[in-house]
Amino acid sequence: MSYCEQYEETILSGKTILKRVVSIQGMSIWIQQHVLLMFAIGIIICNFAWLLSCKKKLSISWYAALIIAILHDIVGYTAMRLLAIIEVGGDISKAANMRLFGAVFLLPLFYYFGAKLFKRNTAVVMDISAVCLTIGLIFGRFDCLVGGCCTGMRLPFGGLHWPLREIELIYYGIFLLYYCPRIHQGKTRGEVYPVFMLTYGALRFVLEWFRVEYTTSIGALHLAHIWALVSFMIGLSIYGTLMEKRKRQGGKNKG
Repeated sequence: MSYCEQYEETILSGKTILKRVVSIQGMSIWIQQHVLLMFAIGIIICNFAWLLSCKKKLSISWYAALIIAILHDIVGYTAMRLLAIIEVGGDISKAANMRLFGAVFLLPLFYYFGAKLFKRNTAVVMDISAVCLTIGLIFGRFDCLVGGCCTGMRLPFGGLHWPLREIELIYYGIFLLYYCPRIHQGKTRGEVYPVFMLTYGALRFVLEWFRVEYTTSIGALHLAHIWALVSFMIGLSIYGTLMEKRKRQGGKNKG
């Protein structure tokens, strides 16, 4: 091969590599500009996989699992966005991107009425849905990390902030690691969602004292403090009702 031919081949190879680099960079920029869409797709994929693993318990087909995962994403995001807008009296320009409590409050109704409509075991559906919710909240906090919102207050040393988002992610991970195997093994009976609501409410109530709030402060309180208390009380009430029901059933069985 002559020198000219080698030179031309090198130039062509260089152009090919450059095109690939530009293509990768373009894809990277597109992903950065569509982070929310990427997270939405991530939620659907993860929830679809979880629902597929539970399809025998739910007596559903794979395409029903996919539909549920998509509807979960739509309902959850809509609820979070609506709560953010409601908090500021409908002024979209002042609203936060999302409020996670919107999904925490609305999604259980979506799954409860879905279980009743399609005549599925309500306790099983609610336990499985608690994992779907947690997966969505994980991606919600990833969005906060990428967007730089919901940060903790600055620590008095080192120029660091309270790692509130990271603490929440650790909580979600522990919750999933504990309950996913128990749900698969049939060791839960409807208590998973209320346990999530009361523990998440308690955690958020504490964390909110250390979080920077830009839109909905009432003196030292954030509206999230109120939502956290509501979540805690609802979860505690439902959990207590379930325990009372089990005691009565246990007494009847013994009798």
